[in-house]
Amino acid sequence: MISTNESGRDGRFVEDESIIKKNRRRWRIGLILLAIVVCQWVLSSFMVNSIFEDSTYRKPYLVTYLCTASFSLYLVRPFLQGKLSWKAAKNIIRPDGTLAEARTSETEGFISNEQADPESGNRMESQDDGLTLQETARLSLHFCILWFGANWFSNASLSYTSVASATILACTSSFFTLIIGSLFGVEKFSQRKLLAIAGALTGIILISVQDQESDEEGSKFSAGSIILGDLMSLTSAAIYGLYTSVLKFKIGDESRVNMQIFLGFVGVWNMILLWPILVILHFTGAERFELPPSNFVWFIIIANAISTFISDYLWIVSILMTSPLVVTVGLSATIPLAVVGDIMFNQLHISFWYLVGAALVGGAFFFINHDEEQENNIIHETTEVDDVEVIDAE
Repeated sequence: MISTNESGRDGRFVEDESIIKKNRRRWRIGLILLAIVVCQWVLSSFMVNSIFEDSTYRKPYLVTYLCTASFSLYLVRPFLQGKLSWKAAKNIIRPDGTLAEARTSETEGFISNEQADPESGNRMESQDDGLTLQETARLSLHFCILWFGANWFSNASLSYTSVASATILACTSSFFTLIIGSLFGVEKFSQRKLLAIAGALTGIILISVQDQESDEEGSKFSAGSIILGDLMSLTSAAIYGLYTSVLKFKIGDESRVNMQIFLGFVGVWNMILLWPILVILHFTGAERFELPPSNFVWFIIIANAISTFISDYLWIVSILMTSPLVVTVGLSATIPLAVVGDIMFNQLHISFWYLVGAALVGGAFFFINHDEEQENNIIHETTEVDDVEVIDAE
């Protein structure tokens, strides 16, 4: 009897070790995808800033609309393959594009009470229970406005402040992710993380003060526009934090949803729902509809759309492979890239206190990331100990 328990325990440990290795592999892949996203987002910011800051083509809403609409191209292939028909609406569509049988009425919906996690509050379905085509379309409808809002505020901020400042402030999305994620049960709040947030807020204040003072040193932006740009960047960060946390809460794992189909529907919903605002902006004079005036502007718009098309897909997959907080923390890598880029391309003067503020923000991100990794290790260790106790009891 003892040998049976020991054999079962060894087998369980081997299984746990295999799961941990698989999770680590997924985690590394997610971080690699995140690194690609970081480079693409910084490059995209400079491209947009090049046509916004001097009013060459200051059309943040139109540029955001076109970039988001490009997501609808993800639906072309499945549409030609006949996977977007009404007949297939209640079939589960897997990440590889294959269809599975629809669930029964007792198990339909995003969440079931039996699958709720009573301890963490994560109300998620099992990883084998994917979303149907209909559910994926409905989920994308819920997120399309948030998605567009975050990207519009991000693009619009580049008309009023530097790329470096916009990037640093946008990286505060990790703090919004921590707070919102704690409410949804996908992140854990701690005093250590609270201290990190306090340090980052101090850094944000230093950056904002230096931004306002830069107007006196020959900056391209006025003090009023800098404040507006910084507020837009913070608003974008808050929206990013909201939908990354809710997305993780709703989906849980990348194996449960076909991300190309999801993003494709996001693009379609945005095209259908948001075009009237283009008309309103045009006739009110807030943003008149005009075709790009030169080949250079055409190139920037198309290149930015391609970058968004690829990077946003990789970004959302990296969220599901790791965690919302880790991904938003990882975006702090855009800070040094943006600062170096502003110094090289825009001749931006960076003061000592500006660098101190950037260091506080970046340091807070890495501090939170370290804390998050420790929590994950504790979770694994606790799980293994609990397994041993259960086996011994048997």
